[in-house]
Amino acid sequence: HGPSTSYAAVRQHWESCPHSLAKGEDFVLYAILDFIVDNYMPVLEQIEDEVEAIEDKVLLKPMTGPDIERLYMLRRDLLRLRNAALPLVEVCRRLTSAELPQIHSAMHPLFRDVTDHIRTVQEKIDSLREVLAF
Repeated sequence: HGPSTSYAAVRQHWESCPHSLAKGEDFVLYAILDFIVDNYMPVLEQIEDEVEAIEDKVLLKPMTGPDIERLYMLRRDLLRLRNAALPLVEVCRRLTSAELPQIHSAMHPLFRDVTDHIRTVQEKIDSLREVLAF
């Protein structure tokens, strides 16, 4: 299938830092999950900017058909993001449980940190969806 452009940066980082790979597979898994979660925020910030622009426009004049269509599209995009992000909470929870002896206990705080970040992402998504509810 070839390399995914969205993961090219993390792959390049790991290929250029073989000493980091020596930290183990669980650390590489953490780094990939952290990369995924960190990349949600710029997308959400872009959506938030667009929502604010539409809100500002609505204050000046009534919403047009294209404005309403765009709001529905943004809500749909947010739902897709939420559905993609939601399973990561359970993945990280399992990675911090004793059920997986392959994951060193020293990694548990890092996976909990990713869990906290994904919950922040979910809260942001829910907040934006509420703003778009009309």
